[in-house]
Amino acid sequence: MAAANADAAPPQITQAVAPEQTSISVAPVPATTGGPGLFTVETAETLPKGVFTASAYLNKFSRAPGSVTILSAGFNLAAGLTKKITVFAEFEPYRYLNIGKPSQLSLRQPAGCPHDVFKAPIYCGLNPGPLHNSWKGPAAGYVQDYPFAAFNNSDWGPVTLGFKVNFWSETRGDPVSVSLHTSFIIPTNSSRAELAKSGAQSGALNYSFSLGLSKSFRHGIVAANNVTYVVTRNPQSHGQTLLTPGDEMIFGQGFIFFAQHRLQLLTEFTTAFTQEGHAFGVIGIDTENTSVGPSTPVDGVWGVRWYWRKSAALDVGYRYMLNLHQVQDRNGFVFKISKSFRWSKPK
Repeated sequence: MAAANADAAPPQITQAVAPEQTSISVAPVPATTGGPGLFTVETAETLPKGVFTASAYLNKFSRAPGSVTILSAGFNLAAGLTKKITVFAEFEPYRYLNIGKPSQLSLRQPAGCPHDVFKAPIYCGLNPGPLHNSWKGPAAGYVQDYPFAAFNNSDWGPVTLGFKVNFWSETRGDPVSVSLHTSFIIPTNSSRAELAKSGAQSGALNYSFSLGLSKSFRHGIVAANNVTYVVTRNPQSHGQTLLTPGDEMIFGQGFIFFAQHRLQLLTEFTTAFTQEGHAFGVIGIDTENTSVGPSTPVDGVWGVRWYWRKSAALDVGYRYMLNLHQVQDRNGFVFKISKSFRWSKPK
C-alpha cells in the first residue's frame, strides 16, 4: 500500500527563480574617469539603475620631454540610467604644471625663431634636433598629452561628458563583464593666447572609446583591463592650425584584492602610445616630436581603498613613473573620496 501510494504521488517540481545574480556586496566606487573602477582604470561594470556616485580627487604624475609634473584637482558625477547604461560628467577646475627642464620644450625657445611660433607646425624646434619637419626646421619638442606646456602655471582643465554601455555583466550571471565607454573631451580654453599662457589642455574637442573587460576570481580578486583609443583633433586659432597631434592608445590593467571587504588593496598599471596620425596611423601625419629620452609614459599605482562608511570610500595611492628615468620627479599620488547614493547592499 505504501509503495502504491508513493507511486501515485505526483512528483514535486522545484523551480528556483532567483532574482538577478550579484557578486557586489560593497558600494560602487568610480575611477577618476567616472565609471566604477580603481584609481584611473575602470572595471567593465556599470552602476545599477537609479544609483548615483560623486567623487573628488587629486592626481599627480609626470610627463616628458621637459620633465613636466602635473597636479590636478577634479570631480566627477555618474548615474545609472538603466542597468546597462551609465552616464557621467568630469571636470578638473585646477591643473598646475611645473616645468623641470624648460630647455627641452620648443615653446620656451621663441627668441631664436624667425617666424611666428604658432604657424604650422607651431614649434620652432630644438636646436639642433635629430628630426626635421615639413618646413625643413628642427623637429618640435612637446608633451603629447599637454602640447602647450612650457611655463609653470595653473589653469582650468577640460570638461568630459560620456556614457558607458555594459554588454555582459557578472552581476547578471555572465562569465565575464564587457563594456564600451565613450567620452567627449570639451576644452574650456581654445584661444592661442590662453593655450600659450597656461598649457594645461590641448585646446580642441577630442573623443575616446574604451573597451573594458573585468573578471572576479575566488578569494575576492577582481581583474580589470581597459583599451582606450583617443581621437585627437587639431587645435586652431583664427582658421590657423596650431598643431597636428596624433591619436593615442591607452592600455590599463588593475587588480582589486579583498574586493568584498571594507579595506581593499588596489594596484594598476597604464601606458599610452602615440599614433603617427589618425585611424591607427593610416590618415594624416602628426607634428614631429623630439622626445629627448623615453616619452611613452608607463606608470603604476599602488594603494588602498577604505570604506569608512557603508556607501563612502577613501582611496589613497602612490603613483610612480616606471620608465621616464630622465624626469626630475617620478613620484606621484592619487587621493580620491567617493560617495554612492541610493545604493543598498544586495540581500
